[in-house]
Amino acid sequence: MILNFSAIISFTAIIVGIAGNTWDKNKTGIRKVTLTGWFTVIIGLLSCTLAIIQNSINNKELNWQENQKSKIKKIAYNELNRNLESILVPYNILYSEIYLTQISDDKNILIVEAEKATYSELLSKDFLKDFKKIKFYDIPKYYPIKKNWLWLLSNNAEINEKKLNNLWLKYAVYLDTETILEINDLINDDYLADVLCMNDSINEEYYKEEYLSEMIEDNGKNYKVFFERVFKLKSKLEKKLKLLKTENNGN
Repeated sequence: MILNFSAIISFTAIIVGIAGNTWDKNKTGIRKVTLTGWFTVIIGLLSCTLAIIQNSINNKELNWQENQKSKIKKIAYNELNRNLESILVPYNILYSEIYLTQISDDKNILIVEAEKATYSELLSKDFLKDFKKIKFYDIPKYYPIKKNWLWLLSNNAEINEKKLNNLWLKYAVYLDTETILEINDLINDDYLADVLCMNDSINEEYYKEEYLSEMIEDNGKNYKVFFERVFKLKSKLEKKLKLLKTENNGN
């Protein structure tokens, strides 16, 4: 509206300038400016003022849009990060189980919140050695939900793979290309696909007497690649969240 009004005023000033004399050569100093001239000056100043106001409104609108994008990005990064943490939950429980088994014979200990294992801990030789000794149908000793490892691992994978895919589609427009590709790689990861297949009822009988070593039968190659992707993406999202926080504090 202001922009249209400004354009009309500018056009009027041009017409007035063309049609009327704005300068009287017979007079001196400021008196040389005719009534038409002063009218043209006033119109010009008004046009300039309106342009400044419009520019200010545009800047505020752009800042508001950027602020909204920043807020949505923060929500996206937080939701994706929580999703990755959920993917790691059964492995954190498994890590805590193995650790507690090593230090205690007390079966009354309950894991309220499993210790968050690091990438190096989940890939350590000692952990993988004990990992291989556990059967799919074994029940966790220290975890309050009495479900076997087959259910914990496959059910968690199914829920979080769907959620990750939904978040990827929901926030793709707000994510950079590299992050989108990394999420896509994780969704299509070979190890994750294998774990999802374990949830098939057809395979249940097969896993009854099998050990978790089945999950890393390729010398842990796919297992390692999967956790590299999870922790790399998780680290990137956390860095982006810190950067957004710094930018918001700066503003």
